Amino acid sequence: MIRRLCRSVLLSFLCVMFLTTSTSAESAWVLWGATSAGWNFQDADTTPSGAFDTKRECERVLSQTVTQLGKLLNHTANREAGVVFTWHGKPPRPSDEVPMLVQSWQCLPDTIDPRGPKGK
Repeated sequence: MIRRLCRSVLLSFLCVMFLTTSTSAESAWVLWGATSAGWNFQDADTTPSGAFDTKRECERVLSQTVTQLGKLLNHTANREAGVVFTWHGKPPRPSDEVPMLVQSWQCLPDTIDPRGPKGK
């Protein structure tokens, strides 16, 4: 009787472990935004901008965000790279002009934090 109970508990435990593992494999996606002054990417302020159920949905919002910001005055967008540049003045720009701001976006699984490990 005790043996049967132990088997049932063990079987139940294994089933729960299997279901938990397979569910966590389907992670959510996070749209991360980073803003830096000019080309200084090391000091970029990186924050999560949204969470999505699928990578496709995250990438769709990323593309829309970059497209909309790129339409603003003094902004240039590169949708493929997920980057928007904010410039000081109107075109034509000198070839050595540094943008005021560089905003970039990327979609990552919710298990990855591009800011790195948290300090203790």
